[in-house]
Amino acid sequence: GVKLHGILDINATVRFGRKEISGTLNTAGKFLQYDIENLMVGFSFANKYLAFDTVYGSVLGGAAIDGSGDIDFSGPTEVYTLDADIRNFNLDNLVSNTFVSDLTGRINLKGSSFSSAKLKLNIDADLFESSFDRYALHTAKGSMFITTDSLVLIDPFKITYYENTFVGSGPIVYRGPINLNVTADLGNLDRFRNKLFIS
Repeated sequence: GVKLHGILDINATVRFGRKEISGTLNTAGKFLQYDIENLMVGFSFANKYLAFDTVYGSVLGGAAIDGSGDIDFSGPTEVYTLDADIRNFNLDNLVSNTFVSDLTGRINLKGSSFSSAKLKLNIDADLFESSFDRYALHTAKGSMFITTDSLVLIDPFKITYYENTFVGSGPIVYRGPINLNVTADLGNLDRFRNKLFIS
């Protein structure tokens, strides 16, 4: 597994059981390469398994988060999950050199490794009133696979913008062209002229 490091201010209440440690903590600072502005966590730890029944606060440059998750340290690579409501989340603050985004909605995340070289994220997303790169999205729903090299939309990934609907799939390479397979139902082309895929 990766060596965990950071500089954090922590205020915690901890309970020590025979086989489990549990409690709550409030923290701010830097964990690995990630900024934590203000985060409250309810946790329990036993047998190399860390469960979070509450994850609430502001992280990664001001993104709001409210959910729960866990981290399993028992294998050669740590694996983790997060089920949360997010607001104003910028993907570029999680995976460097990707796309500036402003994402709001619900995510279910399953990931492996905290190392940027080995990072793998599978995300089911149900987003609304968001933006990705320079494109506005009224809703976006579907699954995606994220690494430090690319983001892959899993078919069918559905995006709406006013009366227009797009269903697509394929890879988005961060340092290359967007190459997606897209089916479009264009209810009103003028709604997204110069805004969403069309100039």
